[in-house]
Amino acid sequence: MTPNAELYLRLERQGHRICNIPERHRARSNGPSRSIPLVKFFREGFFALVGLRRLKRDLALANQAPLSRR
Repeated sequence: MTPNAELYLRLERQGHRICNIPERHRARSNGPSRSIPLVKFFREGFFALVGLRRLKRDLALANQAPLSRR
């Protein structure tokens, strides 16, 4: 799981407001994009799924305990 997705979910769970800001992307200057190798694609996908499961478990456990704020 990407750190940005985990950060987003944890902050939202804690009640923080999150705002999306539009951004413009520039055209590539060095030709077309090259894809990652198929093996690496599946490996990264697997680790992302494992990370999502861990995050789901962590958030479920955190839901059982009251949130503490400073």
